Amino acid sequence: MGMSINKHRSMRIAKIVQGYPSNPGSCDEAVSDILTDLMHYCKANDEDFTRALEMARENFAEEVAEDEDYSS
Repeated sequence: MGMSINKHRSMRIAKIVQGYPSNPGSCDEAVSDILTDLMHYCKANDEDFTRALEMARENFAEEVAEDEDYSS
């Protein structure tokens, strides 16, 4: 069996997190910086970050529930 789509998603974003200009070796800081920058992006473009985050949480819950092989 191939890699689950959620594992693929995790690996895809890992490239972004690892390459983000934060404190080297600090995944938490990189993720925080990415989220902060997304908040700035949304504010500058009149987008609703809070709603986008709510949608992401809903999508994540559905995707994890649908993937029997996915473990957090």
